[in-house]
Amino acid sequence: MDIRILLITALLIVLDVVFGFAGAVKCEDVKSGKLREGLWHKTGYVGLIAVAYILQEAAAYADLGFEAPTVLAYRVCIVVTELVSIVENICVLNPDLKDSPLGIFLGKGGG
Repeated sequence: MDIRILLITALLIVLDVVFGFAGAVKCEDVKSGKLREGLWHKTGYVGLIAVAYILQEAAAYADLGFEAPTVLAYRVCIVVTELVSIVENICVLNPDLKDSPLGIFLGKGGG
């Protein structure tokens, strides 16, 4: 397993928490329950990667005749989800970005 991809995934998860918290502070909407719920979601991501890794290794060990690259597939989904969430949080911090090409692409433009 390429540790760099795992570190990138972890970094994006941390950045999402940081920017989400910063957005909540800016909007004066910091709620411990919302933060706790978000952290549970992030813990679920970590659990999903761990289970996918175990399944991938088990499939290789059992020599099923095919590879089961589940870890990569799940990490790609998590990375895309985190990137979208980070951009949403950044748009909360800087509303001018909502009308940028990226904000419009993500459906955040137009008010």
